[in-house]
Amino acid sequence: MKKIITIALSIAVCMSLLTYVPAQAEELSAEFPYISENFDGGNKTITSGKAMLLSPGVGEEGFALRSLDASGAVSFALGNGKMDNGRRYGVSCWLRVKEGEAETATFSLVGLDTNGEEKRLSMASTDIVSEEWKQISASAVWSGSFSDGSKWDGVSPLSLEIALGDGVIFDIDDVIFEPKQETAGAEGVNILTNSGFENGKTGWNGGAVVSDGTAPEGNSYLSLSASTNSWMQATRNLTFCANHLYKISYWVKGDSAFNSSGTATDTFGIYMLQSARTRIIDTNSFNTDLPGYVQNGFPVNGEWQKVEYYYQFEYKTFTNKEFQMIFRVFPKGMQSTTATGSFGLDDFQIVDMGQISNGSFENSDTTIMKFINPTGETNKSKVEKTEQNVLAWNEKNATAEISSDVRPDTTGKHSMKVSVTKDGGYVYQGVGLDKADTDYKISFWAKGVGLSEETPFALVLDRAVPKPGGELESYDVPDKVYYTGKNENNEEGSFGTWNLSGEWKYYECIVENRFPLKAGLDAANADTIPRLPFMYFDVDGNGAETSYIIDDMEICEYDANTDSGIEGYPYPYLTDVAFEGNFVETGIVQVHYTFNSLCGAENGGSHVRLFVKEGEGERLVLTTTENSFVIPKGLGGMEIRVEAVPVDNTGRMGTPQSKVFAVENALTLSADIDTWEADGTVTASATATNCEQIDDIPVLLILAAYDENNQMLAMKTEHAVLSSDGMSADISFSAPEMATAVKLYVWSGGDLTESGKNVYTDVIARTK
Repeated sequence: MKKIITIALSIAVCMSLLTYVPAQAEELSAEFPYISENFDGGNKTITSGKAMLLSPGVGEEGFALRSLDASGAVSFALGNGKMDNGRRYGVSCWLRVKEGEAETATFSLVGLDTNGEEKRLSMASTDIVSEEWKQISASAVWSGSFSDGSKWDGVSPLSLEIALGDGVIFDIDDVIFEPKQETAGAEGVNILTNSGFENGKTGWNGGAVVSDGTAPEGNSYLSLSASTNSWMQATRNLTFCANHLYKISYWVKGDSAFNSSGTATDTFGIYMLQSARTRIIDTNSFNTDLPGYVQNGFPVNGEWQKVEYYYQFEYKTFTNKEFQMIFRVFPKGMQSTTATGSFGLDDFQIVDMGQISNGSFENSDTTIMKFINPTGETNKSKVEKTEQNVLAWNEKNATAEISSDVRPDTTGKHSMKVSVTKDGGYVYQGVGLDKADTDYKISFWAKGVGLSEETPFALVLDRAVPKPGGELESYDVPDKVYYTGKNENNEEGSFGTWNLSGEWKYYECIVENRFPLKAGLDAANADTIPRLPFMYFDVDGNGAETSYIIDDMEICEYDANTDSGIEGYPYPYLTDVAFEGNFVETGIVQVHYTFNSLCGAENGGSHVRLFVKEGEGERLVLTTTENSFVIPKGLGGMEIRVEAVPVDNTGRMGTPQSKVFAVENALTLSADIDTWEADGTVTASATATNCEQIDDIPVLLILAAYDENNQMLAMKTEHAVLSSDGMSADISFSAPEMATAVKLYVWSGGDLTESGKNVYTDVIARTK
């Protein structure tokens, strides 16, 4: 049977260039406005420290850089990219340690402040640095200030420093620094400390103890047990913010469970409850009497099981006051009765999902555990499982659904389509405007569906409640405010600058969460904030059959001194993006797109980049301002990602758009020794396909016979030609009688003196 060998058309020659990099930085790869450098062009882009180029780099390809400075650091010059205040910037690179020890890498932006003193903004990576190539990353929000609060003068250039510590020598490859494209509404951070009990019971209360043993993560977990009837629970003091959605998860196991009579049960449950009774009482408030969520039916089998759900308080009058969170495990039916047993808890995560929940519409979950108190009665409270078509968005005489029609320049795949089913209908969610005397900015994209012309449009914040908080409420808050432009708002429901059309538009408005105190008050009552709003959209009155789409809603605190102040979307974006060509190694790929900017900026040299999958990451193969490129040799059979990067002439970068392709081999060659007859006749053959990108290339078939000591006894060569039509070649000879093995080689070249530059197969051997 023939052996099929898939190969590249060339073999990389490994070499090491022991040349120190000069201190003067050279031009970055293809003039990328930030940093996008794989060193394969021989670029030496450091601004400080000693380093040398070496080969190969990541993936046994191209070049890398070795930092040799005693400081264990190397710096790279940023290009002319625009550094926008409030925007997140990220860095990534491949790194490995050669000498010394380091656990983490620290990435820092380094520059001069307004006084000319060197300052830095650090982004420490939590990735473990190793002696093998590993891709690591970090990010930080740029505020125009360094870590100590000093201001950047905006004139002196910034550098990116990558440091591992004094005396550490390390290799680095594929350094990328640029704006980090984020989807609105991304999950936040775990609000719990010591969530995996790495520091014993620090922060936790209750009768549980920390035990060593098999755990979902690490070697420690919280053990809850009782030999006499007791509560088996762990507690934490926490503060939840009103109108915020929380994602809660943890691991649990039951080793034994007995009811109050001592009878074993085969299942157990979890009761998450909150102990706090200091809330404003009205029909829209959070009136607490141990509300919580009960889950039953976990098997008592000693196996760890994951618990995960969403939990939300959605009310207009609320005080963000600390309460006691209780996690109680109980044998079947014993949630409100003491009992005995042995249980384990581990790896708690309580993630605050922000002031707007699922504003990106990327979360496909539909179930929320929501606090329900429809009548506002004291000591009446419960948590119910609520199903929603779009997570965190409520429907009122309207339907919401996930749509694949997304706004330009987004990393997301989904938006929300709203269809009004009855006059005045809308979809809404409570908004977590948690701070008094604070300005917020709400931004989003929207388009109408089936609109024949531009239609008046508003974002509405509704704070009306049937029974306000009485003497406890502190602020004189309007029932409704219509936002109809960046700085337009009114209480009478009129429309203004904003209009909705059939095309995507960017909208932003400023919400001044500043309200006067009620008459007779000199200061706000303790723990009281202004009444919170429910947010919805109004398209010229929301008549029945009105339909529109919303994408990427965000909310942030607003500071006029640091906000860009640009009306309209400040970042460029691409539409009509298409990737075409022959995805075969050495094939030509074209990238087509239309450049757009709502601010009137022009194309400043948008880039095309090529990445190839490498282990758990990807490596940068090329960066170019051209709209076409040749797939390098050696990528056959690999997965690549082609990326179009919008860059305008002010140095701002928008969200890249990309597509993944599998690269075909430029050559598939099958070869074998077909026969070795009794009379010594040996025949062999070679056949090549997938040669569309190949010009005529001379090939030499070499058939050789060897004795038992592997000494060559005889040899014959046969010429062939690799072309776009393929190749089919045969070779035969008579092996000497004493031959014990024959071998077939398929090499490039017209004769033996020039053959072997490219080796098209492994050696194929056959014994007698």
